[in-house]
Amino acid sequence: MSNSTHSPHSERSAKALENAQAEAQKLKARLYAVNQRHDVDEQKRLIEALLFASREPLSLEVLREFLSNSCDLGALIVSLQRDYAGRGINLVFVAGGYRFQTAPDLESSLVHLKDSARKLSQAALETLAIIAYHQPVTRPEIEDIRGVAVSTGTLDLLFEQGWICIKGRRRTPGRPSTYGTTHAFWRISTLRA
Repeated sequence: MSNSTHSPHSERSAKALENAQAEAQKLKARLYAVNQRHDVDEQKRLIEALLFASREPLSLEVLREFLSNSCDLGALIVSLQRDYAGRGINLVFVAGGYRFQTAPDLESSLVHLKDSARKLSQAALETLAIIAYHQPVTRPEIEDIRGVAVSTGTLDLLFEQGWICIKGRRRTPGRPSTYGTTHAFWRISTLRA
């Protein structure tokens, strides 16, 4: 008669070893998750610092230069936007890049902190809107759309504010200058380029 049965001691040892290996795998997975979260948190901190320190909105390409190649930059940006949603500042996309700006619902509370900017006339607002929408656009095209002549003072004011610039010349008789908006305009605008 052969004795092919295992002792209860060896079965308990095998079961204990199996449980220990399972616990080790769970611990390894938890440590990996903690390390991943730490990496994500560090990447988000770096993005926050870059955006805070920059005077200009930062494009994804510029941000990518500072981050590890393995990170999912789009997911990090979305995560930061969620983190700042409902707070005093928001992460927004403007002028081809990302920046922090005051939450729109708090703007009325901060009006007294803003520099008093020169108010634009109706003609200047219309001209700026036409340039932003139709750029590059010539002065005769602006006048045709508005239905009235554009004064030199209106264009000068928009140039002084740094909101428009000469983009080039049309390849038509007389080679009129074409106007377009600047990055400065898109930074202060709520419109998207």
